[in-house]
Amino acid sequence: MKQWLEGTLRVEEWTADTTVAVVTWAVLLAVSLDAAFDAGGSAATALLAAGLFLVYLVALLAVAVRQSPSPQRARVCLGVELGAAIGLFVLMPLDYLAILLVIWSAQASWFVDLRRAIALALAVSLAFLFARPLAWGEAFELSSWALFSMFNVFAAVMMTLVRREQVARLKLERSNRQLETARDMLSEAARQAETMRLDALREAPVLAEPLTDKEREILRLAASGCSNRMIAELLHNSEGTIKNHFSNILGKLGVRDRTAAVVRALGSGLLDEGR
Repeated sequence: MKQWLEGTLRVEEWTADTTVAVVTWAVLLAVSLDAAFDAGGSAATALLAAGLFLVYLVALLAVAVRQSPSPQRARVCLGVELGAAIGLFVLMPLDYLAILLVIWSAQASWFVDLRRAIALALAVSLAFLFARPLAWGEAFELSSWALFSMFNVFAAVMMTLVRREQVARLKLERSNRQLETARDMLSEAARQAETMRLDALREAPVLAEPLTDKEREILRLAASGCSNRMIAELLHNSEGTIKNHFSNILGKLGVRDRTAAVVRALGSGLLDEGR
């Protein structure tokens, strides 16, 4: 069966349906053992029944209360659980033990889609039809089997729909958490950007005398990679004149060479338009 036991639901806590299943299990255990002794059953039968009930409970809880059960573990646990339920149904001819099959169908529906849940519920209901006739030689009760099958399908369908709603809710909550995380990251990035901008403003050089337009133009050309000779040719000045301008620029910026002057001017935004 393709994609059997997909394991899409992350069970993060002891849920209400698990509580109902455990309480039902306890009631069935007490009633079944009492019925076994009232019918004159042997102690060995009662002990075997108690053991099967315990196996059923352990397998049920192994799936119900673990986070994100793997398909392999869920398949094994559900198989053990179903085997224990059928074993009890064969061991003691009590109709109400079919409730264990209903619990199994509801739990198996956690991991499959609606169509497969219905198919599993119908398949497991065959145990109700064949177990006692084969084990005890009783007649087939088709009417009882039909009623039980419909009830079993109903339980599986309802649990599938409930779990589908829970999965949708969990996905929505996860999406909301991711959205909040992204929003917090954007807020933090904006805060850091503003902090960097304010730090840059605080670190900007305070010039005793502002740069002239020509000095700014010389720095822009130097920042683009032009040498003093190239700057002189572009501005129609002598190379000596450009060197004199650079001397004034170094003094105003408080640096020792033209490379430091360019870095300081770019970092502090002195070459931006309007400054």
